[in-house]
Amino acid sequence: MILLVVLCLITDLVLGQQKVIWEIGKEDHNSLGMALAPSGYPHFLDHDFGWEDRFFLVGFSKPAQDWPYVLPGPKDAWGGTGPTSGIRSQVLNILFGIATLPQKGNCDFVVNILGYHGSLPPLLKVMINGKSFVFQLPHAKDNKVIEGDIKGAKNYLINIPVQPSLLRKGGNEIH
Repeated sequence: MILLVVLCLITDLVLGQQKVIWEIGKEDHNSLGMALAPSGYPHFLDHDFGWEDRFFLVGFSKPAQDWPYVLPGPKDAWGGTGPTSGIRSQVLNILFGIATLPQKGNCDFVVNILGYHGSLPPLLKVMINGKSFVFQLPHAKDNKVIEGDIKGAKNYLINIPVQPSLLRKGGNEIH
Protein backbone atom coordinates (compact mmCIF):
# COMPACT_ATOMS: atom_id res chain seq x y z
CA MET A 1 0.00 0.00 0.00
CA ILE A 2 1.35 3.40 -0.91
CA LEU A 3 -0.55 6.54 -0.01
CA LEU A 4 0.81 9.64 -1.62
CA VAL A 5 0.25 13.31 -0.96
CA VAL A 6 -2.13 13.08 1.92
CA LEU A 7 -3.80 16.45 2.39
CA CYS A 8 -5.63 16.73 5.67
CA LEU A 9 -8.00 19.46 6.70
CA ILE A 10 -11.06 20.03 8.79
CA THR A 11 -13.88 22.14 7.43
CA ASP A 12 -16.64 23.73 9.42
CA LEU A 13 -20.00 24.30 7.77
CA VAL A 14 -21.25 27.61 9.07
CA LEU A 15 -24.47 28.92 7.54
CA GLY A 16 -23.86 26.80 4.46
CA GLN A 17 -20.28 28.02 3.93
CA GLN A 18 -17.12 25.99 4.38
CA LYS A 19 -14.33 27.31 6.53
CA VAL A 20 -10.95 25.59 6.69
CA ILE A 21 -9.90 25.32 10.31
CA TRP A 22 -6.46 23.83 9.57
CA GLU A 23 -4.71 21.91 6.83
CA ILE A 24 -1.50 20.05 6.17
CA GLY A 25 -0.19 20.72 2.68
CA LYS A 26 -2.00 22.41 -0.16
CA GLU A 27 -4.66 21.08 -2.51
CA ASP A 28 -2.54 21.76 -5.59
CA HIS A 29 -2.15 18.28 -7.19
CA ASN A 30 1.48 18.23 -6.12
CA SER A 31 3.56 16.69 -3.33
CA LEU A 32 6.05 19.54 -3.10
CA GLY A 33 5.98 21.21 0.27
CA MET A 34 5.82 17.89 2.13
CA ALA A 35 8.74 16.03 3.65
CA LEU A 36 10.73 13.76 1.30
CA ALA A 37 8.85 15.03 -1.79
CA PRO A 38 8.89 14.51 -4.68
CA SER A 39 10.66 11.12 -4.68
CA GLY A 40 12.55 10.61 -1.41
CA TYR A 41 10.44 7.70 -0.17
CA PRO A 42 13.53 5.44 0.33
CA HIS A 43 14.52 7.78 3.18
CA PHE A 44 11.23 7.34 5.07
CA LEU A 45 12.86 5.44 7.95
CA ASP A 46 15.86 7.79 8.09
CA HIS A 47 13.44 10.44 9.41
CA ASP A 48 11.58 8.07 11.77
CA PHE A 49 8.25 8.63 10.02
CA GLY A 50 5.45 6.16 10.68
CA TRP A 51 6.21 5.40 14.32
CA GLU A 52 3.60 5.78 17.04
CA ASP A 53 5.58 8.35 19.05
CA ARG A 54 6.06 10.81 16.17
CA PHE A 55 3.40 13.46 15.59
CA PHE A 56 2.42 16.54 13.62
CA LEU A 57 1.31 19.34 15.95
CA VAL A 58 -1.06 21.67 14.10
CA GLY A 59 0.13 25.26 14.30
CA PHE A 60 3.71 24.30 15.19
CA SER A 61 4.93 21.49 12.92
CA LYS A 62 5.96 22.19 9.33
CA PRO A 63 4.74 19.94 6.48
CA ALA A 64 8.09 20.21 4.65
CA GLN A 65 9.86 18.68 7.67
CA ASP A 66 7.24 16.82 9.67
CA TRP A 67 4.66 15.35 7.24
CA PRO A 68 5.84 12.82 4.64
CA TYR A 69 4.30 12.84 1.18
CA VAL A 70 4.09 9.06 1.33
CA LEU A 71 2.90 6.36 3.70
CA PRO A 72 4.19 2.82 3.11
CA GLY A 73 2.06 -0.26 3.34
CA PRO A 74 2.79 -3.55 5.06
CA LYS A 75 4.63 -4.95 2.02
CA ASP A 76 6.92 -1.96 1.42
CA ALA A 77 10.39 -2.90 2.69
CA TRP A 78 11.52 0.74 2.43
CA GLY A 79 8.96 1.48 5.18
CA GLY A 80 10.47 -0.96 7.68
CA THR A 81 8.55 -4.13 6.97
CA GLY A 82 9.66 -7.36 5.39
CA PRO A 83 10.29 -11.08 5.88
CA THR A 84 12.86 -10.60 8.65
CA SER A 85 11.38 -7.53 10.32
CA GLY A 86 7.73 -8.59 10.28
CA ILE A 87 4.74 -6.73 8.96
CA ARG A 88 3.71 -3.48 10.58
CA SER A 89 1.26 -0.75 9.77
CA GLN A 90 2.63 2.77 9.60
CA VAL A 91 0.97 5.51 11.63
CA LEU A 92 0.85 9.25 11.09
CA ASN A 93 -0.37 11.20 14.12
CA ILE A 94 -1.97 14.64 14.09
CA LEU A 95 -2.48 16.58 17.32
CA PHE A 96 -4.58 19.75 17.43
CA GLY A 97 -6.28 21.91 20.00
CA ILE A 98 -9.71 23.49 20.09
CA ALA A 99 -10.26 26.45 22.41
CA THR A 100 -14.03 26.65 21.87
CA LEU A 101 -16.15 23.80 20.58
CA PRO A 102 -18.46 24.61 17.66
CA GLN A 103 -22.03 25.32 18.76
CA LYS A 104 -23.60 25.00 15.31
CA GLY A 105 -22.77 23.25 12.09
CA ASN A 106 -20.85 20.13 11.26
CA CYS A 107 -17.20 19.38 10.72
CA ASP A 108 -15.50 17.14 8.18
CA PHE A 109 -12.05 15.62 8.12
CA VAL A 110 -10.93 15.39 4.49
CA VAL A 111 -8.06 13.26 3.18
CA ASN A 112 -6.97 14.06 -0.37
CA ILE A 113 -4.82 11.27 -1.84
CA LEU A 114 -2.93 11.99 -5.06
CA GLY A 115 -1.99 8.40 -5.77
CA TYR A 116 -1.69 4.93 -4.31
CA HIS A 117 -0.74 1.39 -5.25
CA GLY A 118 -3.72 0.75 -7.55
CA SER A 119 -3.20 -2.97 -8.21
CA LEU A 120 -2.92 -3.64 -4.47
CA PRO A 121 -5.22 -0.93 -3.08
CA PRO A 122 -4.71 -0.02 0.55
CA LEU A 123 -7.10 -0.25 3.44
CA LEU A 124 -6.99 3.12 5.19
CA LYS A 125 -7.97 3.44 8.84
CA VAL A 126 -8.44 6.87 10.38
CA MET A 127 -9.01 7.28 14.11
CA ILE A 128 -10.39 10.56 15.44
CA ASN A 129 -10.23 10.79 19.24
CA GLY A 130 -10.49 7.00 19.41
CA LYS A 131 -13.33 6.50 16.92
CA SER A 132 -12.35 4.40 13.89
CA PHE A 133 -13.26 5.00 10.25
CA VAL A 134 -12.11 2.37 7.74
CA PHE A 135 -11.94 2.78 3.95
CA GLN A 136 -10.97 0.25 1.31
CA LEU A 137 -9.55 2.21 -1.60
CA PRO A 138 -10.66 0.91 -5.00
CA HIS A 139 -8.52 -0.80 -7.61
CA ALA A 140 -6.98 1.76 -9.93
CA LYS A 141 -4.42 2.08 -12.66
CA ASP A 142 -0.89 1.96 -11.26
CA ASN A 143 1.14 5.13 -11.51
CA LYS A 144 4.58 6.47 -10.62
CA VAL A 145 3.50 9.21 -8.22
CA ILE A 146 5.80 7.78 -5.53
CA GLU A 147 8.72 8.53 -7.86
CA GLY A 148 7.58 12.12 -8.41
CA ASP A 149 5.84 11.54 -11.76
CA ILE A 150 2.32 12.93 -11.27
CA LYS A 151 1.23 12.66 -14.90
CA GLY A 152 -2.03 10.76 -15.00
CA ALA A 153 -2.46 10.81 -11.23
CA LYS A 154 -6.04 11.17 -10.06
CA ASN A 155 -7.01 12.52 -6.68
CA TYR A 156 -9.04 10.29 -4.42
CA LEU A 157 -11.00 12.12 -1.74
CA ILE A 158 -12.14 10.68 1.56
CA ASN A 159 -14.58 12.80 3.52
CA ILE A 160 -15.27 11.87 7.14
CA PRO A 161 -18.15 13.67 8.84
CA VAL A 162 -17.14 14.53 12.40
CA GLN A 163 -19.95 14.94 14.87
CA PRO A 164 -19.31 17.89 17.23
CA SER A 165 -19.62 15.46 20.16
CA LEU A 166 -16.50 13.65 18.90
CA LEU A 167 -14.37 16.78 19.40
CA ARG A 168 -12.97 17.83 22.76
CA LYS A 169 -12.15 21.23 24.18
CA GLY A 170 -8.38 21.25 24.44
CA GLY A 171 -6.36 18.41 22.90
CA ASN A 172 -7.60 16.21 20.03
CA GLU A 173 -5.86 13.52 18.02
CA ILE A 174 -6.13 11.91 14.62
CA HIS A 175 -4.19 8.78 13.67
